[in-house]
Amino acid sequence: MNTIPLHYETNSMTIEGVYLAFKTLDLLADKLVDMYCSVQMSTPGTHLRVEFELPILGTRGKRLLMQFMKALDKINAKPNTGNVEIDWRYQYEDEDMEELGELIEELTSLNVHMIQTEAYSVLRKV
Repeated sequence: MNTIPLHYETNSMTIEGVYLAFKTLDLLADKLVDMYCSVQMSTPGTHLRVEFELPILGTRGKRLLMQFMKALDKINAKPNTGNVEIDWRYQYEDEDMEELGELIEELTSLNVHMIQTEAYSVLRKV
């Protein structure tokens, strides 16, 4: 079962939430694997938007996310594959998450859109 639904109307997927403890990191890893598989199985030439909103991400989660981004970058670099864009949402005062988005942009050839928000929507839902 795919835990990250691909929204076919917009060709987008979203990962949001707080990932700190081992149990939640396993959940994050599962979501990233599902997302990777969805991207890899997408129709060649398909434009995909991947949205991230992660208000709290521990060191291991950041490492896991960077490995995912590098793998996604390799898929994106292949000829006749889909064009992957990243929407990186971060709160205006959250320098750590802003820097992580900038690092992803610097270390990959992915098209990263830095989107500053007033507050994280995932935290507003709580």
